[in-house]
Amino acid sequence: MRRVDATSDSPLSVSRGGVRVAIANDADDHAANLTGWKQAYDQLAPGRFRGTLREFWLGSHMQVFEETTSHAVRQSCKVWAGAFWFGIPAGDGPPGRIGPRALEQDAVAVRPGGIEFELLTPSLFRIFGLVVERELLLKHIAETEHIALAPSVLDSEVLNIGNAARSALEQALRSLFNAPRLLMDREQARNALRDMLLNVITRTCISGLPAPKSSLTYIDRHRLVRRVRDFALAHQDEPLSIPHLCRTFHLSRRSLQYAFQEVCGISPGAYLRILRLNGVRRALRAPERSFLDVQDLAAQWGFWHPSQFACDYKKLFGERPSDTLRRHAEPFAFAKS
Repeated sequence: MRRVDATSDSPLSVSRGGVRVAIANDADDHAANLTGWKQAYDQLAPGRFRGTLREFWLGSHMQVFEETTSHAVRQSCKVWAGAFWFGIPAGDGPPGRIGPRALEQDAVAVRPGGIEFELLTPSLFRIFGLVVERELLLKHIAETEHIALAPSVLDSEVLNIGNAARSALEQALRSLFNAPRLLMDREQARNALRDMLLNVITRTCISGLPAPKSSLTYIDRHRLVRRVRDFALAHQDEPLSIPHLCRTFHLSRRSLQYAFQEVCGISPGAYLRILRLNGVRRALRAPERSFLDVQDLAAQWGFWHPSQFACDYKKLFGERPSDTLRRHAEPFAFAKS
């Protein structure tokens, strides 16, 4: 298994809370800033070039980056052998091209490692990139979808997956950069984020394949929901992901999806989030405190992103978690005085 040193920085790069940020004023210097790649960039439009790169690694198996280029560029690229690269253009600007094919807004570029490919990108271009080791991705697909995906499925250069799926993938990659320091500090949060990205890219890879039929009856699905609920409550401090549940219960993601939609009317991910939010709320309202503050309690229930937790809590209960704590702490303080 190929391992890449993700810690080295170029002279024009800095690390900010786990995200490596690099800025270049030459196209080839910019090409050299991406860790683990062999690249050469030709600037095609006149004017002073500026390229920016934000790069984050989840272990040595997964690389995520956001790249912007000010001018039209021809790129000769090759990622390391034994990996897959997925490229997701951001925004609504003019499409780039990978080889002879256009990268439209409903498409994702994909190339295997060890093979050189060409990109033509317009001025003011922004793209997100996700590089995943081949073995990790195929194993994840087998465990969560019960599909032995042939690598040849990803030989097409462009995957047309639709605007909604492409937007979901872009948002998943954007989310990584929102709280990088927190992700660096907590291994469980990094693992959960890795599973989330694998889950999103898995749906991208299998988007054109027929869904396998489920053999579960309604009674089976009802029992499954109960088992998942009990498991989640027994592991309240872990940010449980759908891939984690698939591995634990030996079911495909779609089987879990069908079970929760039929029994609860919501997705398993939404159910787990609501279950944990209710657990937080009960603790905030309890007369005895087993936590230091709201953020500490949120972490006890597996919420590692404070702002997202606060947003989800207010959306569900109509108030901030601090409001709940304050309202129930004041009578308690009065009674003790």
